[in-house]
Amino acid sequence: MCIRWCDRAAFEWLAKVRESKAPLVARQPQAPLPPEDRRRLDALLALEKEGRVEVAAQQMEPLARRYPEDFLVQGLACHLDTRVAPKLPATREKCEAVAEKFPSEPAPLFQLATLALQQGQHLEAQGQLMRARQRMEANPGTPPEVWGDLAAFFQQTSSVTWAEQATQKAGNDSRTGPLRTWARQARRWKALPVDVSVSGVAVEREGEFIRAAKDIEDSLDKGPSTKAQARLTWLRREFPRAAVLHVLDCESHMRAGRPGPAKAACRQAVAAHEEAVQAHFILGWLTSASGPREEARTHLERVVALEPLHRQAWQLLAEQYRAVGMAEALKTLQGRYREQFAQEPR
Repeated sequence: MCIRWCDRAAFEWLAKVRESKAPLVARQPQAPLPPEDRRRLDALLALEKEGRVEVAAQQMEPLARRYPEDFLVQGLACHLDTRVAPKLPATREKCEAVAEKFPSEPAPLFQLATLALQQGQHLEAQGQLMRARQRMEANPGTPPEVWGDLAAFFQQTSSVTWAEQATQKAGNDSRTGPLRTWARQARRWKALPVDVSVSGVAVEREGEFIRAAKDIEDSLDKGPSTKAQARLTWLRREFPRAAVLHVLDCESHMRAGRPGPAKAACRQAVAAHEEAVQAHFILGWLTSASGPREEARTHLERVVALEPLHRQAWQLLAEQYRAVGMAEALKTLQGRYREQFAQEPR
C-alpha cells in the first residue's frame, strides 16, 4: 500500500507511534481512561504493533464512539484508519474532524500530510505541515523529537528552508545530522542560495521548484523530450532568476556535444551561486578534456569540498594531479579518499 516515500518521514513517524516512541498527543488528556478501557486501548496498540491493523481498527470503533472528547482515543482511531484505508475519503474526513476538534495537537495534521504524500499531493502535504508547525510554535512545550518529525516530513515535500528551521529546534537526535546534510546537498545540487532575494525562489515554493528541476534532470538522462522542454519552459517562467536554469542549460549543451555553450552556461551558474556543485563538476570535466588544467583542478577541488561523496570528481582530480606531476597533492588526495570511502583509490 505504501509507495517510495514510505521508508522515510511518514513511515518512520508511524513506526515510532507504534513503538510508543512518538506521541500521538502533545499533552495528556484531562481525565484518564478508566482502567478497563485503558487496557482495551493497550490491547489495540498491541494488535496494531503485531500487524493486525484491520482487527485493531474494527475494535477501535466502539471505543472511539464512547470517548469523543479524548484525543488519545480519537488520534489513534485516525492513525489506524490511515493504515487500513488511506485512500478512502472517510479516512481523511475522520482525521480532519480530529484535527478540528483538537486545535492544539499537531499529530492529526501529520496523519493528513501522510495521506497526501501517499497520493503524491506534495502541496497539500506542505499545507498540513505548516498548520502543524503553527500549533507547535504556539506550544512552548513541544518536544524536540516532534520538531525532528516535522523536519523529516518537510524533507519529503522538498521544503528546504522549513526543514532547516525545524531541525534547529529538534535537538541532536540521530536524524538531525542527516537532515542538515540533505538540506546542504539540496541547496548545492539545485543551486539554491539561502537568501531568497538572490535565489528568486520564495520559501513556500521551494518544493515546486526542486521537484520541477529534478523532473527535468531525470528527463535529460533519458535524452531530449517534449516533456523536458515543457517543464523547462515552466521553470523559466515561474523562476526566471534561478541559477539552476543555467545548470540545466549547461547539461543540455553538454549532452548535445556543444562544449563552448555548456561552459558558458555553467560559468553563469557558478557566478550566480558559487556552490552550484553540478556546474563545477561539468566545468571540471569539460576543461580536463580540453582546456586549462589549472581551471579543471580548481573546479574539481571545489566539487570534492562541496560534495565529498562524488567519487568521479575524486578520480578526475587525481588524474589531473598525475598529469602535471603534483605528487604531494596526489598523495594527500589519496589519503583523504581512504578516510572518506574506507578503501583504496583506483
